[in-house]
Amino acid sequence: MPLIESCIAVCLIIAFLSIVCSAIQEAIAKETRMRGRCLLDGLQNLLRTPGQADALCTRVLRHPLVASLAMDGDVFKNPPSAIHGTVFADALIHELASTSGGVVATLQDIRQRLAALSKDDPARPILVALLEITERSKGDIQAFRGRIIEHFDHVMDRVGGWYRRRVARSLGIIAFVVACATNADLFHISRAVWTNASLRAALNQAAEGVVAEDRPGAPGANPAGTSGPTSAERLRAALEGVPLPLGWQGETWKCDGPFLASKFLGIVITAAAMSLGAPFWFDVLRMLVSVRGKAAAPKDDSLPGT
Repeated sequence: MPLIESCIAVCLIIAFLSIVCSAIQEAIAKETRMRGRCLLDGLQNLLRTPGQADALCTRVLRHPLVASLAMDGDVFKNPPSAIHGTVFADALIHELASTSGGVVATLQDIRQRLAALSKDDPARPILVALLEITERSKGDIQAFRGRIIEHFDHVMDRVGGWYRRRVARSLGIIAFVVACATNADLFHISRAVWTNASLRAALNQAAEGVVAEDRPGAPGANPAGTSGPTSAERLRAALEGVPLPLGWQGETWKCDGPFLASKFLGIVITAAAMSLGAPFWFDVLRMLVSVRGKAAAPKDDSLPGT
């Protein structure tokens, strides 16, 4: 039991630190408009040849349908965090259909416009894709619009992957900084909860309370037992007054290689664990608390009829 209880205590501390890292990362992402910048990079990569300026890209991104989604109407300075595929398709079709004489009406005219644009840059991916889409649409402008939306959604799926990788890198750096600032050394934390029974009991009690309230159907539970903000708030409240084994105060330093290597490795492992995110550690906590409950449950060895 002490082993399982120690694992629960360590996971609870890492979950708490993960919440801190996530809050910092979200604040930085909001301040730097990380999601919007990633979306703008994806749109520019979609509409133009990388590394080259392009009038079509600029016109589409400055189209009123797109510009109205940005703060102050400037997509390049304050890009929106999301653009719906229908908005992009309507803006692109309008720019492709616009000529000096007005707006063309047929898909064949749009195809001729695309063919003229492709003469200057025959390898540009968006022009190759749009010419193929016009062939498959067989003169139906609504089918053309629908296929543009589908293509846009596929590109946005890839942009979502870019954003998640950026967030993961950012979260990893933040986790390392927080681990260094709080002396979140996994080896030190593990020793503290293993040797201090009262601390271990307090952390297990807090974990039991958070996990129990987070089960589906329990009072105040999140939908389907998810670990959302309510779980994070309960965790912070449960840890109030609990002396977590964090911080540099009282740390005894030894100027030797093994100690420094152990300290650095412990902080790196903790930072890597924190970068997995609070939802992961809430899931681990539920599993460990469940295992602890089953291990502590009394076994009924009585035989039927005795």
